Amino acid sequence: MDTNKGILKEVYPNTRNNSPMIPLDGTNAQYLIDSHKKNGFSFVSACKGFADSGLDENNPDDREALSAINSERTRELITLIRNKGFSYTLLYGGFIEEPGTVPERKVYERGVIIYAEKRNGEVDSRGMFELASEICKRYNQDSVLVKMPNENPKYISQDGSAGAEFSGDISFNGLAQTYFTDLHKNTVNKTSGDSRATRFSFTESYIAPKPLCYSESHVRYLKGEVFLKR
Repeated sequence: MDTNKGILKEVYPNTRNNSPMIPLDGTNAQYLIDSHKKNGFSFVSACKGFADSGLDENNPDDREALSAINSERTRELITLIRNKGFSYTLLYGGFIEEPGTVPERKVYERGVIIYAEKRNGEVDSRGMFELASEICKRYNQDSVLVKMPNENPKYISQDGSAGAEFSGDISFNGLAQTYFTDLHKNTVNKTSGDSRATRFSFTESYIAPKPLCYSESHVRYLKGEVFLKR
């Protein structure tokens, strides 16, 4: 995916909202996250990489094909989260591939923040953990990143075992950057033969744009999404 605008169409195909994504380090975005993450959260993704899909990252048609595959998987993921009753925020990690070359490619990894706060007001930290673990296995991810109450953030693998653990004072932005960087490595650097691993640099994390009207806000709210309202 190589555009900052129109990103909501991947999740809501009928939307007319073509606004750009909102930087995660902005004051309003930080307030939104901080007001929902205190009882625990997880970073998850349903996306596949080129090698996992048997596609060539240097072929423009294959890049479009993988984008379509991952859009569909992300919609399925959101349906799963909604059916489990949890709230979430759409999260994206921005990268420049082949920096310093002509042309550079701007790409975005898709992710979701799942909060322990359910849509009915209940707090279910253990259920959030179990859902993140289920997603890890269902979508064949190497790991998911989970923050439980009174514990440091850590990676959890498909078998439920804990991986790398982060310092308790790492910022939310720092966690997002680390998660998306590891995710992007798995997307582009599983190469074969004499293929050269794609060089890339992280730029910024984003959340989805705010709704443009009441009807859009209502649709997104009913799906369990937590988003900026102004």
